[in-house]
Amino acid sequence: MESKLEKEVRCLKIYAAMATLIYAVCLFSAFALQGKKQKFEEIDVERITIVERDGKLKMVISNSERQHPGIVDGKIIPREGGRSAGMIFFNDRGDEIGGLTFSGDTGPGQFGSLTFDKFRGDQTIAFQHLENSNGDYFAGVNFNDENITT
Repeated sequence: MESKLEKEVRCLKIYAAMATLIYAVCLFSAFALQGKKQKFEEIDVERITIVERDGKLKMVISNSERQHPGIVDGKIIPREGGRSAGMIFFNDRGDEIGGLTFSGDTGPGQFGSLTFDKFRGDQTIAFQHLENSNGDYFAGVNFNDENITT
């Protein structure tokens, strides 16, 4: 005949086995869900940072407030008035190599640009539409060739 203590020990063993099993199922299912692709119909986000598997920065898609400042040789590129919303691309060194940006409001004063940067430098080719508040505008391709030979 079992004593009261033996019954309690048997109940505790069953409880411990069930709790361990439930914990294991929860743990493994959490890891299983991380490997699957997620699908969304719509996402509201202020910034998306795309990195390589090793963590190297490749692209930033952002609103103007959270836009990446741009880097060349590990130094931030100084810009007056901040950055526009859009996409900024980076090479394997982490330097900015171009982007697609837009800015403006509902009236005159619009800006749109697709730029390609020189290695370790700023814009060399820019497809642009620039319009100021007076209605003056430029639309076209801009080449900034500052190649200096000595």
